[in-house]
Amino acid sequence: PINPNDPNGPKWPDNTGENSLKKTGTQTIHYTGAGDKTPKDDVQSFTFTKTMV
Repeated sequence: PINPNDPNGPKWPDNTGENSLKKTGTQTIHYTGAGDKTPKDDVQSFTFTKTMV
C-alpha cells in the first residue's frame, strides 16, 4: 500500500518497487601486453535509476 497505515487503500502499481527501478551494471577493463607491469583489471560499477511520473 502507498500508506502503510491503510493496508486497504491505494496500492503502488506493479513493477514500481526499488528492485524494478534501480539496476547496477559493471564494466571490467582488462589490460594486457606489459608483462609483469600489466595493471590488474579495473572493475567499475554503475547504478541506473529509472524514474516515472
